[in-house]
Amino acid sequence: LFKDVKSAYNHKEAMQIFITNPNIDLLISDISLPEKDGIELATDLKEKKKNLKILFITAHNESSYLSRAIELGADGFLFKPFTLNEFLKTTEKIAQTINLEKENEEFKQNLINLVKEKTEEILHDPLTKLPNSAKFNMDIEQKKDIFAILVDINNFKKINSAFGFDMGDEVLIKTAQILQKYSDNVYRLSGDTFILLFDNATKTFESLHIELKKMKIHYKTFPVFITFSIVAFFTNSKNIKNDLTKAIDYI
Repeated sequence: LFKDVKSAYNHKEAMQIFITNPNIDLLISDISLPEKDGIELATDLKEKKKNLKILFITAHNESSYLSRAIELGADGFLFKPFTLNEFLKTTEKIAQTINLEKENEEFKQNLINLVKEKTEEILHDPLTKLPNSAKFNMDIEQKKDIFAILVDINNFKKINSAFGFDMGDEVLIKTAQILQKYSDNVYRLSGDTFILLFDNATKTFESLHIELKKMKIHYKTFPVFITFSIVAFFTNSKNIKNDLTKAIDYI
């Protein structure tokens, strides 16, 4: 039923074992122990691991012991004397509960991971891996004063038509890589339009402008220089959509 079993003589030994083996799933304890009793041991271990299962072995049938054990959340009782078959049936039932809880927790974690993964896919551009316009609209709600730089690739449709979509993709990826050097908040708003967000004014604009002017892609053995339109503006979360529309119209 269990791959690894540890034994302890008293409360102190049990606590030491648990410290070095925090993944223990089940405590089987006699209520009568040297020094502190089994209920005190279970209470101390439950503080360290809330979902620890408890099986008490006891010769006591006094209501005070039982009520304390039930209040603690004991998962089973074996009253002395008991048979091996009774012991196996009780521990097997608890083991099934442990396995079911682990399966449920694994399923829950897998579901959470899947939701996160799909959410990331929905909110990011698959080509450049940058956050997309949907993520942009979510993030700007958390911002107040914003300094924004809008970057548009000139004649992008002509690049695709003249040199092919593979080269167009290369232009987008290289542009994204350059922009990410200047800001942690870069978004691909549409096919050929990007935006960088800053919390306050920055000297980045001029440096970015210089680097983008140098950008080129090689078609076979020929260099092809890519040109950009860039607009920088101050705004806030309330006005950014209107200001962004004006900036896009401008470029």
